[in-house]
Amino acid sequence: MAIESAAMDIGVGLRVAGSKWSNVGLTLYEDNNVIGYLEVERWPGSPDNNPSYTNPALPTTFDLTKKYKAIVTYDPYPDSNDEIKGDQPNNGKDKKDNAGNPVWIVLRFEDGSQERIHHTFNTQQSKIRDSEHPNHVEPWEVELNGYFEGHPFTVTYEITDPGSDDEYLACDYGSQSFAYTYLNDPPNLDPYPSPEVNPVYIADEMDFTYEGPDTLTLTATDDDGGIGVASIFMS
Repeated sequence: MAIESAAMDIGVGLRVAGSKWSNVGLTLYEDNNVIGYLEVERWPGSPDNNPSYTNPALPTTFDLTKKYKAIVTYDPYPDSNDEIKGDQPNNGKDKKDNAGNPVWIVLRFEDGSQERIHHTFNTQQSKIRDSEHPNHVEPWEVELNGYFEGHPFTVTYEITDPGSDDEYLACDYGSQSFAYTYLNDPPNLDPYPSPEVNPVYIADEMDFTYEGPDTLTLTATDDDGGIGVASIFMS
């Protein structure tokens, strides 16, 4: 019994409203290693039509045995040579360089559902309220794994057996338990002793719902009583 992966495919996007010409960047980390970057610039019109450094989301396969976070950075000032063209002389020609931008990290799941995580950057607000950060442009750090809860993911696994046996698979994770039978000679049960040698190799996958940190265990038992167990810890 071997578990190959426990994975969830998610499109990671940014939605930016508010003051024109501000830039927002998202750096995606897997166990503190950078695995992707996305930048969005606030243009006039609908926030859903803002130009993006990538189009318009960052497609990512998340290994659910690992930890993920996003660090979102904010630049309220126009950039004359950035990747996204069309910057104006300043933020709405405001001499005080005032900018306010509601920002959402948008997680788009394969089943069509979404999670939106909200934060607001506001330069003038911090100046008025005497924030520790005079321009309220400090990075916004978000731990992402908790937002995966309630969404489906796929476990890929392999079962091998040198004998020509039927295999009974039991799957356990959190509140979820599943069972499945693989017959070596369907629809017939494997007799004892087996009439021929027909080694088993099974490569398959099963869907679960993510419930947060816990151990996921797969147990394969053959019709002769042999047992193989594999487990992984979901982060």
